Amino acid sequence: MSNDIKAIETEYDGHRFRSRLEARWAVFFNAVGLTYEYEIEGFEMDGTRYLPDFYIPSLNRWFEIKGKPLSLNEIKKCEEFCRRLDNENIKYSVLIGSPNLCAIRFGDFFGILE
Repeated sequence: MSNDIKAIETEYDGHRFRSRLEARWAVFFNAVGLTYEYEIEGFEMDGTRYLPDFYIPSLNRWFEIKGKPLSLNEIKKCEEFCRRLDNENIKYSVLIGSPNLCAIRFGDFFGILE
């Protein structure tokens, strides 16, 4: 029996997010004034499709949202994605868990994006 919790699709800001967690990050991005694009572009990597969750144009950065730490397979996929994008000088981050506007100091958040 699997212990995985099924994601609940959530509508927010004109998007249908695959999970409430992704929607929470969209709320966070809006709260800090970051315009985001949700699942705008998929990438083909050795026959496997990869669709990052968010792209924030003003930061030129892709974001993947995860509810728990990455598996080895997910880490490999992220590393491959970063190597492919390195030539284009595009940044990439994995955000794990929910944002907490009370706990995150905006300066700290933006510091990790540089």
